[in-house]
Amino acid sequence: MNDWNSSAPPNSRPGSGGGSVGAGAGKAKQIKLVLLGDSGVGKSSIALRFVRGEFNENGETTIGAAYLTKTINCQGCPIKFDIWDTAGQERYHSLAPMYYRGAPAAVVVYDVTNVNSYNKATVWVKELMQQANAMMVIVLAGNKADMVTDTRCNNEEARKFAAENKLLFAETSAKTGMNVDDIFFQIGNVIARQQSPGVNDREGRGNVKLTKEEPKGRICCGESAYNLFISVCISLQRISILKKQAICSLTTAKKRPLLFLNTSRIMDNGITNGNPPFSGLSYDYHEVMKIKVVTVGDMSVGKTSLAVRYAKHEFMETYNETIGASFYVRTIEVSGKTFLFQIWDTAGQERFRSLVPMYLRDAKVAILVYDVTSRESFDSVSNWLKDLLNSSPTTVKIALVGNKMDLSDQREVSIETGKYFASQKNLAFVETSAKTGENVDRLFTMLAEMMLVDADTLGRQTSSDSSISSPVIDVRNVRFPNKTRKRCCKS
Repeated sequence: MNDWNSSAPPNSRPGSGGGSVGAGAGKAKQIKLVLLGDSGVGKSSIALRFVRGEFNENGETTIGAAYLTKTINCQGCPIKFDIWDTAGQERYHSLAPMYYRGAPAAVVVYDVTNVNSYNKATVWVKELMQQANAMMVIVLAGNKADMVTDTRCNNEEARKFAAENKLLFAETSAKTGMNVDDIFFQIGNVIARQQSPGVNDREGRGNVKLTKEEPKGRICCGESAYNLFISVCISLQRISILKKQAICSLTTAKKRPLLFLNTSRIMDNGITNGNPPFSGLSYDYHEVMKIKVVTVGDMSVGKTSLAVRYAKHEFMETYNETIGASFYVRTIEVSGKTFLFQIWDTAGQERFRSLVPMYLRDAKVAILVYDVTSRESFDSVSNWLKDLLNSSPTTVKIALVGNKMDLSDQREVSIETGKYFASQKNLAFVETSAKTGENVDRLFTMLAEMMLVDADTLGRQTSSDSSISSPVIDVRNVRFPNKTRKRCCKS
């Protein structure tokens, strides 16, 4: 019922000495795995069967995503699976890329008694092959194999589809446990082999037939090396870290500015016409600070309206309720510095509250929004603030925002009340109107200024603690270390 590679080591297969890893097994390698598929196919049941060995006939519908973990032993290596069980309803489909982004493994599940779920599974596979990690191990799993019905999907068709797309394939039963553990052990085996020295999975995603590593190309002569260096700079259009011997020393390892390369005077081949490398190039450098911002607060307080007003300069009287989160971007300049705001607009419904900590990870700023015409939304601020302090990084900046200030005749929360609460909790505070745009730009300018103050403070601390001077970068005066090298081509 499955297409596993029988050459897997015996101690890495279920029932043959493999299994859960105890505390003394050493540091486990973490693998992010995503479960995808239509609603009702049994994704949560598969995850629960693997992690806890349990089965629930009447499992609740997944909202957004659920998270489970389990550590197993594959080829003598402990592997910890971080399993993201995603919701199958169509309205949550737009959230899926957020979960499978960067994941090395995915299990696409369909119900063998439901042909439509199989068709949807093939769509998921094609989406992964187009948008996900190129080396992702993908398993096509036909669940509910224990059920006997006249509407059963064609097993051979599914097997052929898996072979054509170089997927692992198995029919499973979360109810009886058939092949459930095998899926995860085989994923672990494939990934362990992919990362073994001298092994390179070039044949496809998750294909257990591995080929030899392709020979690496050579760079001939010093000038070719310079040409390659310039070409890379042009194609990337930025240099994030430059080796000290090649270019310069950066001020500190903690502060790595993005450096933008002006290539207007570079020919197509990366070298100025008739001149040596670097001889006629001009470089413009400026620092871009990326700021991840997360908006939180009760439903309908205007979080989406604020984000749309700031990012797109638009306002709509009615919006569809946010599912999970929405994402917006805007770049501004403050005090000669460029700021790229990445705004995550989270859903305010209680059922999505458990997802907020995931969005807060690595956030620089959190905007806590309430509606000045709703005392209830202001009363909820304390609970939201408690969640923020428990879930966000200790360095996160929090701004309290009272929205809908244009509705003065319906106001239930005075500006003095908001200011007092913010001062007591040491929060930045401003009232805004997403409808008129009043104070919306001011809010984000204030946030940028707050980040500048932090950056200046960090700069003073590092300059007093370090002997490394600020970088003065001029690649035209690069001096590479002199080393005796064998000539690789005829002069």
